[in-house]
Amino acid sequence: MSQREELDTKRDELDRNIFQLREGLFGLAILCGTDTNQLAKRYPELFPDLISPDVGLTDAVRKAMASKRNFVSPVEVKDRLARMGFDVTKHKNILASIHTVLKRLVASEEAETGIRDEKIVYRWKGLDGTPLPEQGPEGGAPLYQRKKKDE
Repeated sequence: MSQREELDTKRDELDRNIFQLREGLFGLAILCGTDTNQLAKRYPELFPDLISPDVGLTDAVRKAMASKRNFVSPVEVKDRLARMGFDVTKHKNILASIHTVLKRLVASEEAETGIRDEKIVYRWKGLDGTPLPEQGPEGGAPLYQRKKKDE
């Protein structure tokens, strides 16, 4: 296994641990009678990858893809969106919508495709090949920049 693969595996394990700790915080908040949305607003540094409810699907997929550097399937994107707080239940067929968004991101060269287990998987490239900065809690850095038509 290459060093990059080892680091990716380690990062995935850390992401799972962080996710479990955050879920524990949410569970404890509920037991204490605290609204989980208020908890996330009060302590945004503990939940930097949560997606705001007013973010659209395309931007949410961008954020989910930018937080992972390895190839992911549309189902993995859907699961990541749900873990990041995006309401996947408000879409009738969320996977079809995710497929469409991913194809558009590939067409705009923000993502690339690969093959895993004879299925198409996607990886975030951003505009210069690196993930873009995440949007800050008060607007902060832009989540993405649109590619200009003349480029």
